[in-house]
Amino acid sequence: MTQAKFSALVEKVVKESNGLVNYIEAVTSICDEFEIEVETASKLISKPLKDKIKFNTTVTNVSYDGKQFEVSIRDKKNDEISRRRRYHVYQA
Repeated sequence: MTQAKFSALVEKVVKESNGLVNYIEAVTSICDEFEIEVETASKLISKPLKDKIKFNTTVTNVSYDGKQFEVSIRDKKNDEISRRRRYHVYQA
């Protein structure tokens, strides 16, 4: 998958959700759907997409139970904290 295609898929998920899915959630969703590994995902995130992720969300906590990560994310737009369980996390 190319960086352009990945970014387009993320933008599509965010747009079609009508504000219910933020950029970091869209990235993790695309990674899960296409079984994209951590190392690959970080390379697929373009500079403009990184900026949108940084602007719209803040990771507040990450924990690991030996099998999965639990990531707490604060959506700056709605000032809400959501928690997601993932088998992998990546640093963009």
